[in-house]
Amino acid sequence: MMRTRILLTLLTLAVAGSAFSKDLTFSIRATPASAKIGDRVTFTFLYTNTSKHEIGIVPEYYAYEALDVHLKKSDTGRAGEMIPYLTPYIDPNLARRNFRLLNSGKTYSSQLIAKLSTTLPRSAQPQNRGSGLYLVFRDSAIKLPGFGKYEATSRYLGMKSYKDQLATPDKSRLWVGRVFASPIVIEFRNR
Repeated sequence: MMRTRILLTLLTLAVAGSAFSKDLTFSIRATPASAKIGDRVTFTFLYTNTSKHEIGIVPEYYAYEALDVHLKKSDTGRAGEMIPYLTPYIDPNLARRNFRLLNSGKTYSSQLIAKLSTTLPRSAQPQNRGSGLYLVFRDSAIKLPGFGKYEATSRYLGMKSYKDQLATPDKSRLWVGRVFASPIVIEFRNR
């Protein structure tokens, strides 16, 4: 038992050391904070350069939109399940086009919009088209384990491999690492 606690503590400290950055902060916001079936939910991601120098980020580089939002039901701890329903097109020049340079103290925000629904779009695979509770994004969805309050969070990954797509001056400015947004609470209700 004691060995397990020590191992978990060490693991937590190892993850925390790489998860929090002194150069970049990242946060998530959901509007509205309480949604019912048919409502659109806007997730806003805010990137802030907290360093004394300029840094570059690639905020809109993902395979599926639903991968950018992590939801866990507050009362049970059950996580939402990501369901892709369109084949992603991976643009080899996406990092170059979406590169954003942030001066010291400056911020950048991006948004994803999802709809709370009891069905998936027709483009979803037949085995995934049953009824349920879904947060439906443009290319994917999150199957939710029921109505109620959820803890929502996200992470930003600055990948070293993005440098391969960037122009020479931007390669040295790219922030590489990962940073997690502090959790927020969002409620999904049936009325």
